[in-house]
Amino acid sequence: MKRVLLVIVLLVVLVGGALAVANFVLDREGSTGQTVSEPVGTIIVKSAGGDVDLVPSSGRVEVRSMQHYVIKRPDLKVSVENGVLTIDAGCDTPVLKCYADLRISVPANLAVTVEADSGDVDARKVRARSLHAESDSGDVRLGLVSRQRLVWAHTDSGAVDVIAADVRAVDAQSDSGDVAVDVFRRAPRRVVARSDSGFVQVLAIKGAYAIEARSDSGDVKVVGLTRNERSPRSIEASSDSGDIALRAR
Repeated sequence: MKRVLLVIVLLVVLVGGALAVANFVLDREGSTGQTVSEPVGTIIVKSAGGDVDLVPSSGRVEVRSMQHYVIKRPDLKVSVENGVLTIDAGCDTPVLKCYADLRISVPANLAVTVEADSGDVDARKVRARSLHAESDSGDVRLGLVSRQRLVWAHTDSGAVDVIAADVRAVDAQSDSGDVAVDVFRRAPRRVVARSDSGFVQVLAIKGAYAIEARSDSGDVKVVGLTRNERSPRSIEASSDSGDIALRAR
């Protein structure tokens, strides 16, 4: 019985090593790009693997895919229906390397949703009217300008960092990682910042807020913000294991 287990372990090690070598030695790259000519009001991005970068655009939506693979290129499907642009990047090769990093140019005043199975989600100076970004495994970093109704940023494993000039509501959460929210031009109506394991920080315009801050294992500090349970503005911050800092800008 021990010999059988030993043989199985050796086979697993050998196969794993062979796959690792193949992914490294046979790594191939390619790129493809597409400009969307149809009118778009909503963008939905679905990524099975790879990073997603959102950048501002003064005109049309542009999609660029940088592909990494060994045998088969990742699939990229781009379609528009009733003003909804769907960008779907995936691969049906489960073992060998196969993923695509996406770079999407986003015009102002669009609603944007990003669903990433594995990879970071980044937005830089994007003027979306709302942004929903999530990753099963990866950081979510959002830098937004203009005004948003809602910014929703979640990850199962990774850091969440939201910087916005003027947003009505923010929901930022990580199951394992630090969470930081900074709203620097106008006081938000509602902020939720949570981490199961990590440091939680919220920076907001000085004023009165209905504040609920709790850490099961860590310090809680509120500096420069006034607690007022009747305030129409609220901040909810929690961490199961980590410090919490709420500060006025």
